[in-house]
Amino acid sequence: MSSAITTAEDDTALKDLRLPYQPELDGIRGLAVSLVLVFHTGVSWLPGGYVGVSVFFTLSGFLITRLLITEFEITGGVRLGNFWIRRFRRLIPASLLCLMLVWAAAMFGLLPTMEHLQRDVWSAIFQVFNWAQLASDQSYTELLTGAPGALDHYWSLAIEEQFYWVWPLVVVLLARRQSIGIGIAGITGAAFLAAPLIAVFFGADAAYWATPARAGEILAGCTLAVLVQHRPSPMSVIGTPIASIGLFVIILCAVTWPTESGPAYSGWAPVFSIASVALIWGSSSGPASVLLSSRGLVAVGGLSYGLYLYHWPVYIVISSESTGWDRWLLTFVRLAVTSVIAILSYTLLEQPIRRGRLTDRALFAGVGGFTVLLLLGSIAITPPTQRFTVSNAETFA
Repeated sequence: MSSAITTAEDDTALKDLRLPYQPELDGIRGLAVSLVLVFHTGVSWLPGGYVGVSVFFTLSGFLITRLLITEFEITGGVRLGNFWIRRFRRLIPASLLCLMLVWAAAMFGLLPTMEHLQRDVWSAIFQVFNWAQLASDQSYTELLTGAPGALDHYWSLAIEEQFYWVWPLVVVLLARRQSIGIGIAGITGAAFLAAPLIAVFFGADAAYWATPARAGEILAGCTLAVLVQHRPSPMSVIGTPIASIGLFVIILCAVTWPTESGPAYSGWAPVFSIASVALIWGSSSGPASVLLSSRGLVAVGGLSYGLYLYHWPVYIVISSESTGWDRWLLTFVRLAVTSVIAILSYTLLEQPIRRGRLTDRALFAGVGGFTVLLLLGSIAITPPTQRFTVSNAETFA
C-alpha cells in the first residue's frame, strides 16, 4: 500500500491544502482549555471541569480526519511522513520545553515531590504517560489525595500522540478500500462499547487513563469528519440549536459531574463526546456561534496547547502551600504566569518552527540533543523527601 504523491499537479494541490478557517473551532479550544484551567484552580462550582479534555479529544479527531480525507481526495493518497512531521513540529518542541522547565524546577528544589520524576520524564518523552500511570502502584484516588507530579497532565497528550501515530494508517487503508464511512463508524461503535466494559473488568483507573477506553471520544470526532466532508452544514436537517444543546450539556456536566467518581470513571466519556460532536457540528451558525467566535475565546483557543501544557507545572510550583496566598490572588498569579509562558512559547518557539524556520534535519538534531539531555538529567535527579502536599482542592483530574 503506497501513499506517496508523485506528480507535480499533486504537489501543487497539496501546497494549497487548507481547511477553511473557522474561528468557532478555536473558540471551542478556548472553551475546553478554560474549563480545565479553572477546574484545576480548585473551585467548588466546577467539579467536572476535566470534561474539557474530552472536548479536546473529539475536536482533534474531527480536524485530523478531515485533513487526511481531504488530502486523499485531492491527491489519491496521504504523505504519511509529511503528516507526522507536521504533528512533530506542532507538538514536540513545546512539549520538550515544558519538560526542560520542570527539570530545572526540580534542580532548584521548587517541586513538592519528585518521587516519580524520572519515570514521568521518560514516559512523557516516549508518549506512554497514561500507560505508565496505569502500571504504577498509585491509584487514581491516591493521585488526587496525595501530591500530584508536575507532569501528570501528560497522560492526555500521550493518548492524542498515540492516536496521531496510528490513525493516518487506518484512514489510508479504509480510503483505499472505499469503505471509510462504514469502517470509521464501526470502529467508533466498538470503542463506545469497549469503554464501559473496560471500566467493569479493569476498574475506574483504566476507564479514565487507558487509550482504548478514551479512544471513543476521539473517534466520535473522526466519524463527524466523514459525515460533514460532503455535507458541511447540518442546519437544513437538524436546525441551528444543535450547537447550543451541545454547549449546554458540556457546561452541565462540568458543573455537576463529581471530581473523583461518576460517569467519566465508568466508561461513559465516549457518550459525553456526543455533546462535543453537536457543538462542533453546529458551531458555524446559531447562538453558540456568537460566543465561540468572540475575540477573547478565539485568542485563548489559539494558545490552548501552550496553556494546557504549561499550566499544571505552574500550578504545582505556585501553590497555596508554597506561597501562603489566598485563593483569588493565587488564581490570578497562576493564570497570569501560565499565559505569559504560553504566549512566549507560541511566539518564540511554536510558530517559528511550524512555519519552517528550521529545516527538518536541524529540528530533529536539536530535539534529539535535548531529549538525550533530559533523559540523562532525569537520571541524575535524586528524589528528596516531600516538602509539602498540594491540597485536595487543587488536585489534578
